[in-house]
Amino acid sequence: MAVPDNYLYTLSCVRTELQVSGTTANSLSGVFACAPNASYDSSYKGSENCLRNFRNYDLIVDYSNQVGTLPYTMAFDGTNMWTANSNTCDVSKITPTGVVTTYGPTGKSPKSITFDGANMWTANSGSGTPSACTVTKITSGGTLTTYSLGTNSSPQGMTFDGTNMWTANFINTVSKITPSGAVTKFTSVGSSLISIAFDTVNKNLWISDDGVPQMIKMTTGGTKTCYSLPSIVDNIIYVNGYIWGISTPSAPNKLIRVDVSDGTWTRYTGSTMGTCLSHLAYDGTYIWATHRVNPGCVSKFSTSGDLVSRFVTGGCCPAPIAFNNVNGWMWYINYNTQLPAKIGAV
Repeated sequence: MAVPDNYLYTLSCVRTELQVSGTTANSLSGVFACAPNASYDSSYKGSENCLRNFRNYDLIVDYSNQVGTLPYTMAFDGTNMWTANSNTCDVSKITPTGVVTTYGPTGKSPKSITFDGANMWTANSGSGTPSACTVTKITSGGTLTTYSLGTNSSPQGMTFDGTNMWTANFINTVSKITPSGAVTKFTSVGSSLISIAFDTVNKNLWISDDGVPQMIKMTTGGTKTCYSLPSIVDNIIYVNGYIWGISTPSAPNKLIRVDVSDGTWTRYTGSTMGTCLSHLAYDGTYIWATHRVNPGCVSKFSTSGDLVSRFVTGGCCPAPIAFNNVNGWMWYINYNTQLPAKIGAV
């Protein structure tokens, strides 16, 4: 943070935080006169009577209670954050104050976790025991029910269409799972499917392919259209008419955006993208990305692909990330230490 975490503000602190300079900004009133044109988070422009915003808008809160090992993805249930822990084959619930409760086992190696409005679901990708090639439904109280997707499905990504869960399976299939656990499998969808997102406006599924650089649009009835991409894309999310993902490996660690209307793509490759991008989340205005580096960092990008802010987390290798749209905090997990943290304003 540019402004110290205390109540003793100086004019130079505020000038630094707002990134303003010049003779006009030599007084406090002059600073705020310059504020609307300052290059900082626009939601805080002109907060003349709320100096605490300038201290806290990039506040990072770390917690000391560990989730399970190798937390792969996160999801929000309207109150708590949840993680799918790939190595320990379980899930962890994190309260808004950082209290962690872990439930399990799920099926083998849960890689994706998604909320259906009532329960959490995981896509369990691993082989062997417990319960390979399955999905698991978890109630808010931690009761688990696991359903088979059939042998050799290896579900990687998961999304919710408002009624059913869907998984992108590495073995070239997509599965639809009803709330009661009934499974319908769509075959020959692509090559090696790794990530899936739902277009809430046009009601289509979008699936990224690890075997062929392409994005696949599929209706809920199974009709598909394939769009070529310049590189493989992973960890996709849907945002206001676009699919966003992380471009790998031919253009590693760069953002790519696909227009759902025609499949055209834009790739963002500037140096401001940073390195080792891992997972994405959307807060209603900005795209957030974690960087699995040590020490870690989290970046906030505009929907035009411009870097807005970058936060040095101090923790090791932040990876899964999810937004609490009730309290406005962006949560992430430090992958190697299994410790949760959040970024936001208080």
